Amino acid sequence: MNKKSVTKVFLNQRKALRLSGDTHRALKVAPWLISAAAAWLTFAPCGTALAAHAWKSDGSSALNGTLSFENTINPAERNKEGELPASWTKNGGDAKGQVELTGVRGISENIYGALVESGKGNAYESSVSITGRSSVGGSVVGASVESGKGNAYESSVSITGRSSVRGAAVGALLYSGIGDAHNNRVNVVDESRVEGSVYGAVMNNKSTGDAYINSIIIKNSSVEGGYVFCAVINDSTVNAYNNEVTVDHATVTNGQKKMGTVTGAVLEGSTGNAHDNTVSIKNNSTVDDAAGAFLTRSTGAAYSNKVTIDNSTVDDIIGASMEMSTGDAHDNKLTVADKSRVEDMAIGAFIHKNSTGDAYTNSITIENSSVEGDYVSCARIQDSTGNAYTNTVTIKEKSSATGNVFGADLNWSTGDAYTNTVVIKENSSVTGQVFGAALRLSTGNAYNNTVTIDHAAESDEQLLMGSVTGAVLAGSTGDAHNNTVKLYSSPVKGAVAGGAVITVYPDGNKDTVIRSTGDAYANTVALDKSVVGGMVVGGLVNHSTGNAYKNAVRISGDSAVNDMVYGGYLFGSLGKADRNDAIASGGKLAGGVYGGLVEYTAQGAASTETPDATADHNTVTLSGVGVKTNADTSLHVGVENEGIFGGCVRPGEIYPGISASADANAVSLSRVSADGVRVYGGLIASGSAKDSSGGAQSPVSLSASGNNVFLEQSSAGDVYGGIVKASGSAQSEATVTAEKNTVVLAGGSSSGGSVYGGSVSRSNTSAEPSEGAQAVTGRVSGNTVRIEGNSSVTGTVYGGYTENGRAEGNFVYVDGTVRGGVEGGHTLSGDASGNTVVMEGGTVFDRLYGGYTGDGSASSNSITVTAGRVRAAVAGGYDDGTAVDNTVTLYDTASFAGSDLYGGRSDGTSSDVFTGNTLNLHGQIQADSLQNFQNLNFSDVADGTPSADLAKSAVLGDGKGSFTNVSIQNLRNQHGNVPEEYVLIHTPKASSSFAGTNLYVNGADAVTIGPDGSYVPYTGTVSNDGTLDNETGAAGMTRSQSGFTKDFLNFDVDYFIKNGQDLVARTKNVQADHRTKSFNIDRLPGLALLDQGGDLAAGAGMESAAESAMCLPGEEPCGTRAFMAVSGGYSTYKTDTHFNMTSGNAMVGLARYCKLPSVGFLAGVFFETGLSRFDAEHEYAGYDSFDSEGNASYYGAGALGKLYLNETAMQGLYAEGSFRIGMLNYNWDTDGWLVNGSEADYSSQSPYMAAHGGIGWMKSVTDSVDLDIYAKYLWSHVSGDDGSISGSRVNFDAMDSNRLRGGARLSFKGSEAFSWYFGAAYERQFYGRSASDVYGHDTPSASLKGDTAMVEAGLQLKPSKEVPVSFLLGASGYAGTREGVSGTFQIRYEF
Repeated sequence: MNKKSVTKVFLNQRKALRLSGDTHRALKVAPWLISAAAAWLTFAPCGTALAAHAWKSDGSSALNGTLSFENTINPAERNKEGELPASWTKNGGDAKGQVELTGVRGISENIYGALVESGKGNAYESSVSITGRSSVGGSVVGASVESGKGNAYESSVSITGRSSVRGAAVGALLYSGIGDAHNNRVNVVDESRVEGSVYGAVMNNKSTGDAYINSIIIKNSSVEGGYVFCAVINDSTVNAYNNEVTVDHATVTNGQKKMGTVTGAVLEGSTGNAHDNTVSIKNNSTVDDAAGAFLTRSTGAAYSNKVTIDNSTVDDIIGASMEMSTGDAHDNKLTVADKSRVEDMAIGAFIHKNSTGDAYTNSITIENSSVEGDYVSCARIQDSTGNAYTNTVTIKEKSSATGNVFGADLNWSTGDAYTNTVVIKENSSVTGQVFGAALRLSTGNAYNNTVTIDHAAESDEQLLMGSVTGAVLAGSTGDAHNNTVKLYSSPVKGAVAGGAVITVYPDGNKDTVIRSTGDAYANTVALDKSVVGGMVVGGLVNHSTGNAYKNAVRISGDSAVNDMVYGGYLFGSLGKADRNDAIASGGKLAGGVYGGLVEYTAQGAASTETPDATADHNTVTLSGVGVKTNADTSLHVGVENEGIFGGCVRPGEIYPGISASADANAVSLSRVSADGVRVYGGLIASGSAKDSSGGAQSPVSLSASGNNVFLEQSSAGDVYGGIVKASGSAQSEATVTAEKNTVVLAGGSSSGGSVYGGSVSRSNTSAEPSEGAQAVTGRVSGNTVRIEGNSSVTGTVYGGYTENGRAEGNFVYVDGTVRGGVEGGHTLSGDASGNTVVMEGGTVFDRLYGGYTGDGSASSNSITVTAGRVRAAVAGGYDDGTAVDNTVTLYDTASFAGSDLYGGRSDGTSSDVFTGNTLNLHGQIQADSLQNFQNLNFSDVADGTPSADLAKSAVLGDGKGSFTNVSIQNLRNQHGNVPEEYVLIHTPKASSSFAGTNLYVNGADAVTIGPDGSYVPYTGTVSNDGTLDNETGAAGMTRSQSGFTKDFLNFDVDYFIKNGQDLVARTKNVQADHRTKSFNIDRLPGLALLDQGGDLAAGAGMESAAESAMCLPGEEPCGTRAFMAVSGGYSTYKTDTHFNMTSGNAMVGLARYCKLPSVGFLAGVFFETGLSRFDAEHEYAGYDSFDSEGNASYYGAGALGKLYLNETAMQGLYAEGSFRIGMLNYNWDTDGWLVNGSEADYSSQSPYMAAHGGIGWMKSVTDSVDLDIYAKYLWSHVSGDDGSISGSRVNFDAMDSNRLRGGARLSFKGSEAFSWYFGAAYERQFYGRSASDVYGHDTPSASLKGDTAMVEAGLQLKPSKEVPVSFLLGASGYAGTREGVSGTFQIRYEF
């Protein structure tokens, strides 16, 4: 729409109410009433009369006057003034009388029921009845008190039976008196006619008292004098209340076929209140103006008055009017119902013509009726001082209003308008404008006003509503705030505004403009299932001085807006449009959407003194909305006036010292269809800067920073986080920035154009300027663009874009499809540095640049690609100056087939595109070519597959004497032996069209790419399978690298060029990791457990078998007897390292002793078992320490034997031995040593064999002491084993234990049931070695080799001779290689 149209406010000013002047003329009735002719009329010849008037002038009362005439009257009943009073007093006394005229015609006298002319007296309970087609030429008064002190009450005038009165009909009249006029009645019914006016009670000329409970009924009749006033107070001090007028199927005119006025109470030049008066116009009646109360030049309040129009027609309707008066007008109520018609205006309370007072809590209700005039206003204050608040207009039940509707309006006044309400509902319509409150050419605030339109009418699909505004200030001073417009299922043809501060053209003169001063803030517009043909704005400041902030527009329920939507809007004004919201959920938006907009030009601007023009902290949130603008949505056509904007400032010419910002705005689109529509988080679109002399001068700053744009499952055209479009004509002093903006496309969103995190470019030009055009200088930094969730971009994605300036620290994330390329930072002239591109999925076509500059340095940029497909040139930096210190990181989880990889790239004469550029390559990729990297870092290098398999060629070096550094960072987690070589770069065999190779190393000449992808010229020599040399043969690239680990193997590499095609790392010095010694250490506890089992068999087990099987002389042959031995203990083995072991061993078997003449022989068989739990600590230089723990167990069978020599010369000598065989089980795991991401662990089952042999000499020292001296050799063997540890094949050698022990024991016999022993021994472990290899590479071995000293003691018990069971308990202590204690338990049973 034309932006200037928003300046129009249809506050058509109608002429002041005629009631004020007419009332003044009407109140001249009192002198008119007392100046009638004094002549007495004679009786007509055919008439009859019953006359008994009561006239007293002596101060006494006249209470019984009665005048009753048919056809004619008796002239004698006239008083000297020519009047006909039934009762009359003077100088005091009450008057009460009745007058009845039936069929009397042609009289001109004034008629009184009762008349108190002076003195103190009441006129009461009097009546005048005119019926039977009577005709009275004068006025008719029920009761009158003049110039005295008294009340006029309970009197009546009744005009019936098609009678007529040419003068006025007055229920009661008090003139210059003191007293009340109450409970008086005037009835004009039955097709009767009053050619004058009708008054229920009149008190004037400095009267004092109250006028109350008076009533007028006009039914099936007419009043032609223009006025029906139930209480008239003129130049008096009187309250008028509870008076009531009813016009029922009647007509009130002014005698010239124009409508008359009906009023409950009128006060002119008086002091007093007019309240609780009622006017009812019904049953097809016709009047001009209907009012509850009028106060003119008076002091008092008009409140709680009611006017009801029911199935009738009126011109104007007013609840209460205060003209040139002081007092409030409140709680007045207007009701227009039942197909009534108001042909002009309806006003709840009217304070005007230099009045002072508030208008509040008034109401207008229009039901099933129409108002066809200029306006409906529940509270109007004009040329006055006062506030208008809590007033309500309700239009319902298919009603209509053709003019404007106001909850309250102030014109040329001072005061606030607040908490007023307009409700339009139930298929009602307004074709004018609707205002919750309006201030025109006034001073005051408009706040907390509400307009609610609920199910308003539509006709033939044409929108019937005009514009709707919560509150407007036109040419005024004050704020419009906290106002609300609510639309439910309703159409609005014009604009909708929550609050507006606008200009006004007085009297329609376009050459004279009066601007407003004030803010529009915290206003709200809410649309639900509604249609708006014009713009929707939360807060508007139009060509005025002020700000628009904290306003909100909320659209829901499939609503439609056919024009623009603004949260806050400054048009033709400088100021702030901050913290506004535009929210839509569902529906269609045909125009643009702005969170906040400041739009101005120098010509016609409201002010140029404000230093800031800001559209900051605004939000646009759209969900499930279709957006379509009429703007040209083709790419790169400059700034359009339509789109989706978080915040926007459009200065035309900027004066010195003015800064503009569109910062910290947020746009969120979810399930929004906005194909081709541009989306801006923040936009500055400025014109040229001018100084006061007309010369060019830049503004202080232009900033579009800190904005956020989020699209989810939505479509749009170009998307900008923040953009400054400025004139390039005068930029030397300007600070132009687009920083820290964020754009996110998620959930399958799409952009049909390009996406910019932050952008600085020229106004009204393409984004990529033509050659020779003057660019705009600006900084774009810290911006972020994220393309997520399979979203797509047809154009290019820029983290930051500027025509002239620095593009630094910008970030782009891609997990979607980008067809036009990706650039972290872009500048046509300036440095592009520190920008980052991260790609974790999707597809990128055309190009993938960390930083781009047309003239400057592209340095310290980075690209990381972990997933997706890249079908584009990849360059850390692109420049026409230098492109250095850039980093490209690629993972083989992405695809790069068809891509050329550059550390730095230039299509011009760049001085350096090599230095400091780094390629970090993770895994194995395929690409076309590779060049301009000083550092090549290969990670996750794999066996048998090149890290970079290139379809064309590679260049190592810059051709200017600088070399490429090669480094392997780590190897892929592949189990197996170390290969002979790793291929890092593979290129195809050189084309037959070119001599040389496709792997080019550091040529001294510039290297170019041939048509088939090979590099020419190539003049260097690289020895086949030799070290990397440059073309002069001197040492060039890195030769070797050490410290690699593959599972448990460590090795080094030398780098070679192979066959002129491949860069390889050849392995050497392969050896097992030192920490693999722990494998062997953790195997030793199993061997130690077997050794302890051997100790049990050679010690306590042999003794238990011998004791069980031995028999005394005379018992031969000895029988076979059972035996058992158990041992357990805790030991620490100290070898190369140490481990702790808790163990237990047991054996059970049968033994038999055979005695021969020279020898005795013991033989036995047994089953054995043992188990242990161990832990070890491992410390190796250069590595963190770690722990291991595990279990070992065995089970098996064996045999033992012992030979005793009985010859005297050799008595005491013996020889013994045992043999065991079985299976050893052991398992262990580490804690703190991760290999390929897991702890190393192992379990095995290996056969074992063990044996021992020994000799000894036993001698009895005394009868109770024996000495045993012995020597034993003990051997254990565990078979070798192979298995997998953390995926690596490990072969374990067989283990052998060879021990020699010597010692002695003394045994003491205390009795047949009790004995004990103690002894000592020394043991030497000669081997006890555990060894293994990993893929044939030996691991460091470990052994139990060493010396151990031991002591022992024990106790034997035989509880009873009768029971063939005995027990032995023993304990041993160890020191040396083995440290610890153990205990034994034996049990013997004789069968």
